Amino acid sequence: MKRSILLFIIILICFILPFSSCKKEDANSDFSEAINTANTTDEESSIDNQSSTVSENESVISTDEESHDESGIGEGGDETINRYIENAMNLAPISLIIGYDKWVDYIDNKIEAVKFEKRPNDDPPHLYKMIQYFDISKEDFVAMVESQRKNPTMTCDYTDETIELLFCGDAAKMKKELTHELAWYDNGNVYSFRELQQMSKDELDEIFETQEELDRYTAKAKLYLENYDPNLIEKLDDMTSTYKG
Repeated sequence: MKRSILLFIIILICFILPFSSCKKEDANSDFSEAINTANTTDEESSIDNQSSTVSENESVISTDEESHDESGIGEGGDETINRYIENAMNLAPISLIIGYDKWVDYIDNKIEAVKFEKRPNDDPPHLYKMIQYFDISKEDFVAMVESQRKNPTMTCDYTDETIELLFCGDAAKMKKELTHELAWYDNGNVYSFRELQQMSKDELDEIFETQEELDRYTAKAKLYLENYDPNLIEKLDDMTSTYKG
């Protein structure tokens, strides 16, 4: 009798044990899959967060420059202090080439650290300066732009014309062609609308050597203001009056 009971117990254990092992393996497999999914999600979230942070930092830079336009920085949210066209001032996508940490370090030490200082009028766009500083090739830059055009993670609005100018090898041509509609290029220097408006007659005489040059500037500036900010046309007229004396 005892042998029969013992034999029954052994058979029962042999029958139950494989099922218990399978359930344990399934549980371990489900747990591993959950961990892998969580890690993948975290990595994707980290990339998205970095892109978002770069865009937010870029927005803060523009806001700061607008608040301190008296420094002559020449790039920011206020159109009247812009020296260069809008898509030539977009620095955020550079982080996709050089990496977030290098991008932040450059912004902090090369731009934010000197934002209260008068920016020289012959200073090129910050975008161009970053390309030169990090020795970014045209091939790498174009590859980044094309990737963003297909799968955008941040604003990347560089036109083909802007890209060609940034890598044309002629700094004077690049600055002249990228000059903002309200700004004026003269002999290597770029002056924002605000800077021109605050100049004396003698200073304007040095920049606009002839009435024809002033007429060319006022024509393009007025066309831009009529479409985007008609309230500033009066300030443009005041500048013209100052020039004429």
